[in-house]
Amino acid sequence: MKKYFLVILLTALAGGFLGAQSNAVIDEILDQDEVHLSHAAYLLATAGDLLEDSAQPQDALSYMQDAGWVDRGANPQDMVTAELFSYLLMRTLNIRGGIMYSLFPGPRYAYREMVFQSILDSSVGRKDSLSGDQVLRYLATAMENQGGQS
Repeated sequence: MKKYFLVILLTALAGGFLGAQSNAVIDEILDQDEVHLSHAAYLLATAGDLLEDSAQPQDALSYMQDAGWVDRGANPQDMVTAELFSYLLMRTLNIRGGIMYSLFPGPRYAYREMVFQSILDSSVGRKDSLSGDQVLRYLATAMENQGGQS
C-alpha cells in the first residue's frame, strides 16, 4: 500500500511522466532495495524523452553505453551508485553543473552538484547504492526543479 501511495505522489510531482511508463517496470524498481543499473537507465532515459516507454531496461542501458555515459562492460544487474545516478540524471535531463562539473564532467562532480542543488540527500554517500523509492524521489525532485527554471 505504501509503495502505491509513493507511485501516485511521484506521478503528481513529476508532471505525469510516470503515467506513461510501464507500470511493471516501475513496480520492479520500487521492489528493489538496490536498483539495477538497467532499471535506473530505463527510468532516466524515458523521463528525459530519450526513449519511448515501450523500450526495455536493457535498451536504455545500451543507449547510455552508446552515448559514452556508462562503460560498455557494465552489467545490467549492477547496482546503481549515487554518483553514477547523479551523472546519468544530469545527462538525461540536461542539468547544468557548476565550475568543477563543467571542467570535469563525470560521476564524482555530478554527485557533488546534485547534493549542492538539494536533489540528493547529503546523507547518501557517493558510492552508496540507491533503493527504488530513492531513485524515484530524486528523479521527481530533479524534474520539479527543472520545471521551475527558465
